[in-house]
Amino acid sequence: MHAKNGLIDLFLFIISIIINATLFLDPSLLLYLTIDQDVARLILGVSSIAVFIVSFISLRVDWKRKAEQYGQAAAVLSEMKLDYKILRGIKDEKVIIEKMQSVSKSLNNLPVKIPETHFLKLKALHKRKVALSKMVTKHPGASIFLLRIIVWLKSNYNLLKNLKD
Repeated sequence: MHAKNGLIDLFLFIISIIINATLFLDPSLLLYLTIDQDVARLILGVSSIAVFIVSFISLRVDWKRKAEQYGQAAAVLSEMKLDYKILRGIKDEKVIIEKMQSVSKSLNNLPVKIPETHFLKLKALHKRKVALSKMVTKHPGASIFLLRIIVWLKSNYNLLKNLKD
């Protein structure tokens, strides 16, 4: 995510420089390039408005801060996953309870929360990815598109079959 933010900023910076540099062009150069002055002014005006709009959106959305927060959340969750693997081998209930309390605190302190309205969609997406991953493991040469269709068909078939029971 950080690379995308840097590319957007770099793109805006370069386009801004080009637009500003064209303000100092000699009008005879436009004639030499067979570009109408009115068309050139229109293109420059529209381009500068577009750069301004993209810059404003970038400022308002604050993609850099969001990317950092997602990075922090990913690091915390990765650490918690490692802790879970370690906990599976521990038999002492007291140690498990202490660790689970620590995990609970970590979850509450995550900089990014999953909105309730998105939770089920994200969970379904994750489960589909897991099912697709298992299918790819079984059939590594198969088309991903075809495997997605099979996962979708199997899931919906099982749903309809279970509704009858």
